[in-house]
Amino acid sequence: MSHHELPLRRRTPTGSVLAQGAVLSGRYHILDYIGEGGMGQVYRAHDRALDEVVAIKVLLPHLLGSPLMSQRFLSEIKLARKVTHRNVCRIHDYGEDGTLGYISMQFVEGIELTALIAQSGGLAVDEAYAIAIQLADGLQAIHDEGIVHRDFKAANVMIDRRGNARLMDFGIAKLWNAERGLTTEGQIAGTPAYMSPEQAAGEPIDPRTDLYSMGIVLFELFTGSRPFTAENAVAVMYKHAHEEPPLDGPIAVAIPARVKPIIRKLLAKQRSDRFSSSQELKQALLDVRAALPAFGPDTTERIVLKVQQLRGALDETVGAPTPPSPVGPAQAVTHRRSGINRRGLWQLLTAAGLVTGAFSATILLMWRAPEGERTGSLPAPAPVRAPQQPTTTVATSSEAPPPTANREARQPAAIAAPDTNDSSASPGVARATPAAESPALTACGRGEPRGCGDACEAGNSAACTQLGVLYNRGAGVARDLTAAALYYDRGCSGGDLAGCNNLGTIYQHGASGLQGDRSKAASLYERACNGGHLDGCANLGLLYLNEPDSSVQQRTRGRELLRQACAAGLARACRAAS
Repeated sequence: MSHHELPLRRRTPTGSVLAQGAVLSGRYHILDYIGEGGMGQVYRAHDRALDEVVAIKVLLPHLLGSPLMSQRFLSEIKLARKVTHRNVCRIHDYGEDGTLGYISMQFVEGIELTALIAQSGGLAVDEAYAIAIQLADGLQAIHDEGIVHRDFKAANVMIDRRGNARLMDFGIAKLWNAERGLTTEGQIAGTPAYMSPEQAAGEPIDPRTDLYSMGIVLFELFTGSRPFTAENAVAVMYKHAHEEPPLDGPIAVAIPARVKPIIRKLLAKQRSDRFSSSQELKQALLDVRAALPAFGPDTTERIVLKVQQLRGALDETVGAPTPPSPVGPAQAVTHRRSGINRRGLWQLLTAAGLVTGAFSATILLMWRAPEGERTGSLPAPAPVRAPQQPTTTVATSSEAPPPTANREARQPAAIAAPDTNDSSASPGVARATPAAESPALTACGRGEPRGCGDACEAGNSAACTQLGVLYNRGAGVARDLTAAALYYDRGCSGGDLAGCNNLGTIYQHGASGLQGDRSKAASLYERACNGGHLDGCANLGLLYLNEPDSSVQQRTRGRELLRQACAAGLARACRAAS
């Protein structure tokens, strides 16, 4: 990999919201654009009050209307200002200028840890130890202040010109303390490649969640790669929850034998099996280092040299910063259009993960804007067969028996309130009936993704399934079977049997980054069928009949399921049974 291909911090100022030379609040003179994170853009600026160069993080304009994102942005300054440590980026102040909210912070002249790792595909043993110990110190510093970072990863670590590692970006950090215990369960954020099983599942978290992420970073430091990789976030999070790290394979050959137990403990699926604190981790690293041959005094010097080399490549790539020119006060700030339709950007959605019950992972997903306005999206999945008869009904009981011959057929329905004269609903199954005062459900009934997303966030599982249907069909959103699977699973987890059925079809036929799994598909169909969902029964019957390895008993049951679904009025079951 050439220097120009390395993931360096500074990027071309495409779509920046502040013009070079602008002045924020009459104090911060914008020198140049550095880059963009998930919630804000970062600029290098001259602080006239402190007479020093600082970094300014500005909340992206199209997020200003989101109370959730504004709260996260404000939390960064409130939390991070409490931490004063050489291995944590120092925060100065928070301010507002017109409609812009921003944070001023220490300007770290250096490179991302990802660039240092990518330079040689992993670091020398002594370099990896030196950085790992600093990272443990930095994590302990924030944990001592009652903070869980929640997005600790190599890209959120800067190595400065003196070789010091600094934790960056507290944009999704949360307060935690011993009295309150774990952080609140619910909506989560983070990076799937570094996400602990409990964080991915939306469970309450504590500092040991950051230690799991530290295990991923430690693996990277020695090997140059992450232990769990896949084509998309869904498959990666599944591996975090169910697979052991490949510490005995060829990918881990560069990891010292004494370090492997440390990484294994950090990556334990149960947090109780991990180190209890970053301090305990640091001591374990120091104990192992003491047993190795003495490192030379040039460890830091070599790290510094690498930083200088990479910074040189960066400067050659983007050019030297343009000297600031005299400008006026705050009116010099220009808000450039970012190409994003505010009306098209709705609240962040919490999407459920892969395996119902066993693994209910959640990740934050941005609504996918129409082509030409898209600011980010899930990986495009490989084409797969669309789910049969996707519906959006919600079960009143998950213990209802399979349909019988005298059961009336239940037809696919929209999420809007059904006609009160409609008699097609199966006994034991009720369609979701939105309250009259819910505009979200009304919009969802019209097939609007935003309405379905709002209703899903409010806890309506049928709306989650309907949003999955929209992603599956590409109706109002870019077609994405991965996103469809996420929302089907959330609907299924909430008791919507159509979600279980539709997720079963994804598992049966596979999708990008998600291998087909007939066993999981059968389990999901079974759940839907047991709740009285006719399509689930038909799909399970067809699966048994079409699977070459099905037993005689399964084939017999498959024919019976199709017969029952046909007798209950499902036309496609009749065709399949004939």
